[in-house]
Amino acid sequence: MNFGRGPDIAAWRTGGEPLCPASLIRRFQIEELVTQDAWGVVFRAVDGETGEEVALRRFFPFGMEGGGLQEEERTAYAVAVARLRGVAHPALRSVVGGGCDPVDGMPFIATQWVKGELLSERLGQGALSPPEAIYLLEQVLEVSGVLSEVLAEEACWVETELGTVVIGEEGSGRDFTFWISPLKWLGADESQRSLEPLIGLAEAAMGWQGRVVGDGAGGGLGGWIKWLRGNVRTCTIHEAREMLAVATGRKAPEPAQVIVQQVVSPPAPVVMRPMVHPVRIPAQGSRKPVVLMVLVAVVVISAVGWFLTRTKPVDPLAAVPKDPTATAVATTAGGADVPLAGQRSGDAASARAEELARGLSEGQDAAAAALEQRKAEVMKRGGFYQVEDSDLLLQKAGEEVVVQGTLARIRSSDSGKTLYFEFSEEPAGGDVRGYFMTESAPEGLDAETFKGLVGKKVRMNGLVHVETAGGVRRPQLLIEETRSIVAVP
Repeated sequence: MNFGRGPDIAAWRTGGEPLCPASLIRRFQIEELVTQDAWGVVFRAVDGETGEEVALRRFFPFGMEGGGLQEEERTAYAVAVARLRGVAHPALRSVVGGGCDPVDGMPFIATQWVKGELLSERLGQGALSPPEAIYLLEQVLEVSGVLSEVLAEEACWVETELGTVVIGEEGSGRDFTFWISPLKWLGADESQRSLEPLIGLAEAAMGWQGRVVGDGAGGGLGGWIKWLRGNVRTCTIHEAREMLAVATGRKAPEPAQVIVQQVVSPPAPVVMRPMVHPVRIPAQGSRKPVVLMVLVAVVVISAVGWFLTRTKPVDPLAAVPKDPTATAVATTAGGADVPLAGQRSGDAASARAEELARGLSEGQDAAAAALEQRKAEVMKRGGFYQVEDSDLLLQKAGEEVVVQGTLARIRSSDSGKTLYFEFSEEPAGGDVRGYFMTESAPEGLDAETFKGLVGKKVRMNGLVHVETAGGVRRPQLLIEETRSIVAVP
């Protein structure tokens, strides 16, 4: 990626303070400014110790006008960075270093500079194929699962915005590559840690924004998105991974704890200071004490201490059990299998996958049956759709239909070029409505002609046109003559 040569470092300022003080430049030689927003700034820089290019990210935890982290907060931040430096996953920009600027306490982190094409640029040429989109989601879930084990708290820890995901250059050994979202693991907003962004990522990858797709669409990806939307606040990352495999017919995923053993090395010892109180970042602009999960610090202190006192190397990154009844199996030096907390056994994992598969299948069957029943009801009514049938009408784009309902109001657009017939005083974004263009309308097709029908039950005949606004699809009926709207006794 070439962003062009930026202005002189001294010119990069905000609020009268330099974006990157001299204390940060001692190791990292800044080459150019890549991007900046209210929460931080990203530079392309060169690591003075290795000569490699890095992405140097400096964060504003309280917004541009706020200050940096306090002493205890800096300690917790250092612990998290130390743990992240041990993660070497091909779908994650590896952490090179990080800490807090000694001058102002602003946290920063340096990660590998990955060359390639941004996902947003790739999607500008067209949607991904179903296998590509499924692989993208497999990777974001896998790396989030690994980071959840490392940081001892489950969340979607990576950034999923299209402009932050890089598709590695050919021969680089990288496909989709993410970087950790600092404001998530600094604890800015609990809601930001949910899996909900994956729904938008999946729909964007397939070009499905604002569309209604079947469960079998995208090789089963449509069914997984529907399942995730209904379970996003309760499902675990491993369940989402299992469900993705079941819905798309892919191989069952390995537990994150197994992958951790493959991609994570023990963290370097960190000089620790007592943690007195929890730290958490509030909403932007607030200046209450910040972030960080005391749980992370406690777990790391215990893990590092355990690691240093053992004569035989022990993995200090063993997961904090999220299901106390779950078990896994490890092999001892003598070859015996020993259950470990934090993982399901193979039988339990298979049973859970089967349970999820049954849930998806039953949900798909029930949804299909309900849809067919509603279509049958339309036929029984003589082919008349009700105003509540917006989802059915979306499937009738380009066809002539009849909709029945109580006309609530007739409204002109702001420009006056369009007249709308609406079935609610405060219609939602996806509600059906009729319309015609006033400039090309035949004589008699005007608001005055129909004002007597407001508040009455009507049947409206027209050609279905689907409008998309703000990601929401709305069925609209194009009215072409006065007899297209009639009162129903």
